[in-house]
Amino acid sequence: MIKYSNTNIESSIFRCPADKTKHVAGAYEVFNFSYSINSQPSTDGTTIIGLASSWSIGSKFIPFKLAQVKHPSDVIMLAEEPVDQTPAEMPSGGPYTTLDDGRWLPGPNAITARHNKKGNVSFADGHAERIDNQTALLPEHKNPT
Repeated sequence: MIKYSNTNIESSIFRCPADKTKHVAGAYEVFNFSYSINSQPSTDGTTIIGLASSWSIGSKFIPFKLAQVKHPSDVIMLAEEPVDQTPAEMPSGGPYTTLDDGRWLPGPNAITARHNKKGNVSFADGHAERIDNQTALLPEHKNPT
């Protein structure tokens, strides 16, 4: 069972067991997990594309179907983000932001360095890998369309 309350976050499948950060009130208070869904501006800048759904810049909901992903074995679906600015969490080459809203926006957001300078990601075809931030930023890994 997935529990999202602050008191039961340890049982969440969206929290890495190695993420020992004590989440407190702040920017990511309601995002007490380690993984975020891939989301980014469309090529024309009018839509935020995500693998679960998308929104126009005017906040109109537009369904996004997994079948729309062109190369699911290459496209990151869930990315493990850093939760603080420590060297153990944050990859080099920034500046990058920490986990703040449940969306992984490649570029301003990073893949954590928590696992020997790499982080866990789940791809749209269901397989998972441990990759570094630079690999995650390759175009074939971030754009679902």
